[in-house]
Amino acid sequence: MRIKTKLGLAFGIQLLISTVLGISVLFGILDVKRQFGFVVMHDAPVIANAEHLLKLVVDMETGQRGFCVTQQEKFLEPYVMGSKKFDLLIEEEKKLVSDNPSQAMMLERIEHLVHQWKEKAAEPKIAARRDAENQAESLNEVVAMFKEGMGKAMLDEIRQEFYKFIEVEKGLTAERYSIASETTEQTRNLAVILLFFAMSVGVVMVILTSKIIIRPLIELALGAKEVGTGNLDTQIKIRSSDEIGGLAYAFNTMAS
Repeated sequence: MRIKTKLGLAFGIQLLISTVLGISVLFGILDVKRQFGFVVMHDAPVIANAEHLLKLVVDMETGQRGFCVTQQEKFLEPYVMGSKKFDLLIEEEKKLVSDNPSQAMMLERIEHLVHQWKEKAAEPKIAARRDAENQAESLNEVVAMFKEGMGKAMLDEIRQEFYKFIEVEKGLTAERYSIASETTEQTRNLAVILLFFAMSVGVVMVILTSKIIIRPLIELALGAKEVGTGNLDTQIKIRSSDEIGGLAYAFNTMAS
């Protein structure tokens, strides 16, 4: 086998293995990017939206309570604005968790509870306070509704459902973050292996080059020196059938 072929084969094997390892590292990096991207672009907005939705419900309850006490429309603005924002944000939140049926079902339940609270507690109190001709009577009617405690019980249930939803989502986020961190560690280890392999192959290539080319050339040089001093019995050991082996054969023939 010719020297060029030997070296080409060695470099080809090195290139093939390095390419395979390099592609593995690349896919590992892309996987890490995808996993951490999911945590940032999906989990963080889901939790932030859920906390915002809960705040909207609290603002709505504060607005309707303020109106019921004062009978001034300006105090009702948080309720009106909160209702509109809630409906928009809950739809966005449902799209974000559409890949998780249990979380999607929990959102559906929260939405139903909020609408139920508005229909059975908030709206009747607002209507009673707004429509009654006698302010004192309307206030007494609203106070009686508050004392029944139905609205508070429903709001407490809404809060608990939100807390459960957020807690589950935080657990999923921690799990995904752990998997992403593990993938990062595996990718780092693979990169270290690739670096070590490249260094090792470099050393092997130096040794191989020395064995195939440099050592036979040194032997030829030493043989030529012996012949130059008059030692015509010098024979160089033929180690291969490549170009250097042919040169050694020709040298031995010349010396003979």
